[in-house]
Amino acid sequence: MSTKTFTFEGDGYKFEVVLTLDGDGNVTATVTAVEGSADFNAFFWSDGDDTADFGGFTKKDSSLNMNGEGSQYEGEDVLWDGAEKITNPGLGKDGEEKSSFIKEGESETFDLTKMSKEDFDNLEYFGIRATSVNGDDSLKLVGTPEDETPVVPDDDWFPDFKDEYDRDISNVVVYFNIGEGDDCEVYTVKIDNWDEVSESNDLDDSWEAILAYIIANDEIITEDTPVLGAAIKGGQEEYFFGVGEFDTSGDTDPDDLPCDLEETITDSDIDNTFDADHVFAAA
Repeated sequence: MSTKTFTFEGDGYKFEVVLTLDGDGNVTATVTAVEGSADFNAFFWSDGDDTADFGGFTKKDSSLNMNGEGSQYEGEDVLWDGAEKITNPGLGKDGEEKSSFIKEGESETFDLTKMSKEDFDNLEYFGIRATSVNGDDSLKLVGTPEDETPVVPDDDWFPDFKDEYDRDISNVVVYFNIGEGDDCEVYTVKIDNWDEVSESNDLDDSWEAILAYIIANDEIITEDTPVLGAAIKGGQEEYFFGVGEFDTSGDTDPDDLPCDLEETITDSDIDNTFDADHVFAAA
């Protein structure tokens, strides 16, 4: 799962949008009205190049266009590649109970059925067409992603350690690359005392939660830090398992160590350590 976050703020309004891509390639937009309220009628997206793949809505829905201010971002032209109509403008008989109307302090999630995984991956600009803003305003908003989480693999990167090695997991060491450019510099975060907290011996069950905790609590690791994989230890058994391109075995067998390492990182070289009880309590 991967997310991209946008904030749209102006006189009397502040809207936050989190786009989420799940493992099946489906995209949703969760909109929060931090300040103000609005009827969210359509969403737009662009990869930022000089071609427009979206030809516009039909004449019937032409009022949802993004002409003028909706085709500019900080003085740069924005050509839209796709769009999703949510509802017609106007609150109608439902009033503020309309499904696309979001009151201050509330959130709503919309399915973006027309946005593909490729659209999501290449997203440079996201647009909102909103009406009934704080009563009667109409807005065309354009923004860029401000926060992006790493793609958390949906694949089965790790074995059930108990089944495979007849050992309960005692600790896990997550490997990151903090090198610049083409340089590889390993940074390690240990999740200790695993066997005192978790009954699961499959790291896949908590991989997403562990990455989120490290990103939130380690001063070095951010959403953009490449994740290399993890070394799992149980008893005297310890193996490294890569994720993504570092999954060299092609399955849940142990993988080659990254960055030309010849052996797994020893305790004396661990960069940071968190107790598993803190990690799992925050999940």
